[in-house]
Amino acid sequence: MTLVIGSTPAGTPLLEDTTTGTTTDDYADNTLTIETGGFPRKIISLKNTGGSNTLKYKIDTSIDNVVYFGSVAETTLAPAATASKIDTDDWKYVKVQVKNNATTAATTYSLVLRGSVY
Repeated sequence: MTLVIGSTPAGTPLLEDTTTGTTTDDYADNTLTIETGGFPRKIISLKNTGGSNTLKYKIDTSIDNVVYFGSVAETTLAPAATASKIDTDDWKYVKVQVKNNATTAATTYSLVLRGSVY
């Protein structure tokens, strides 16, 4: 996981967190949870980097990192496909979780979450 806090060339504050991994049979709470307070615009991009297995993902949001609400319900993502979401709601935390679509049918993924003030 890489966390970058900086600014774009134009000086706009930017937050970025990335991770890669392999899915398992259960949702893992630690796939990616990021504090996005101060960044009202969040861009979430998830790519299924595997060549043959589908994955499931969901995105939850929270104001306190304790109680989470479903922002994107469980959805499947085909091999080599990418899903993106732009979120402008005022949530302080965003949690993205992935898992196998079928038992023991693992795949790999790449996930990027960016936050900006515009």
